[in-house]
Amino acid sequence: MFRSNRNTTNVVYLKLYEKEERRGFMKLSKLLTLVLALSFFCAFCMVVSSSAAEKAAKAAPEKPVLSGKININTANTEQLEILPRIGTKTAQSIIEYRTQNGPFKKIEDITNVKGIGEKTLEELKGYIILEGNTTLKKE
Repeated sequence: MFRSNRNTTNVVYLKLYEKEERRGFMKLSKLLTLVLALSFFCAFCMVVSSSAAEKAAKAAPEKPVLSGKININTANTEQLEILPRIGTKTAQSIIEYRTQNGPFKKIEDITNVKGIGEKTLEELKGYIILEGNTTLKKE
């Protein structure tokens, strides 16, 4: 039951202590029952969401830790596949592009390869070079 003081608009009194004994059981007021139901529902939602988060964490594969650099002008398919977001098909596309157009002149030129956009370039920048030896390894 809600009751407000007409003189003060910001104060609302809740009458939570209403209960009535009947046949040995306590009959709680509707508001108290609602509060209890909502608290059980919230507890249930927290349990469900935490177990869903645990399942998602288990399902997500761990990213391998990479060290070193890869020369995209000389790397073979296996070496290119070590790079994040680069699979067999994209690695082959990089080699085909390199064969048809010559070596990459700038790192940004790799976005000319089908399947490599700006997001992939941002992930690759720390691992790719244009000259020198390939030293990239999974740890």
